[in-house]
Amino acid sequence: VMDSYYKYPFVKVSTLNEWSELKEILRDKFKKVKLPKKLNIIVSAIKEEKNLTLKLKRLYLWINENFTYFGYWNRAGGGYSPRDIETILNSKFIDCKDVSYLAVLILQEVGVNASEALVSRGQDPSDTSYQLVSPRHFNHMIVYLKHKDQNLWLDFTNPFFGNGYIYNDILLLSLI
Repeated sequence: VMDSYYKYPFVKVSTLNEWSELKEILRDKFKKVKLPKKLNIIVSAIKEEKNLTLKLKRLYLWINENFTYFGYWNRAGGGYSPRDIETILNSKFIDCKDVSYLAVLILQEVGVNASEALVSRGQDPSDTSYQLVSPRHFNHMIVYLKHKDQNLWLDFTNPFFGNGYIYNDILLLSLI
């Protein structure tokens, strides 16, 4: 394979045959856990909001007031695992996996059906290497939720609440 990013030819290899295999491997890394009691205040505040937009705004605000985004490309578990919930809460630093995992846990606790979504950010959607099943196609994590007839993609690393708006370099790219 040759492309403009790499100066030298290279070969991509995967032992996975289907995207569903990758989904199963990654599902175990995002175990749903009971939220610590220290989150009861924010969970209660979000529950009290009258509609989904206000719930999401409240969550965005709380995350931005309590955490600092810090890209953390830890290779443990292939680089696709969030830290445990207590470590996330105590460190006050989050990466995209941590914040997506935390946001999903809180949203689910307040009755919103949300899940983590791996995406490719800043890459060419016409890249034919996506035919090879591999987690290496993904370099960012956001939150997906379906509300009524809408599919919402929420990037909690973005400090500005856009109620489903995500940057152009994520749109139309592969999702898992």
